[in-house]
Amino acid sequence: MPEFARGFRLRLANGQHLDGAEFPSARVVVIDDPEVGFATVAVSVEELLKGGYHGAVVEWPEQQHPTPDEERPCTT
Repeated sequence: MPEFARGFRLRLANGQHLDGAEFPSARVVVIDDPEVGFATVAVSVEELLKGGYHGAVVEWPEQQHPTPDEERPCTT
């Protein structure tokens, strides 16, 4: 069975997050500005983080944490 791209979230040091994908070749793409179509491409996640996203954290789907809305206790 062929491998497919795996999505991730790149959480920047300022709290902003960007959508990205890692391909079976280990290459990655991050959508920096979807309205303009600006994206960053790198040969690996490690190179992406070295290349300009200092302090950023990669969050994989299996590592997702609840959003602030999901963390609020139910009051009803």
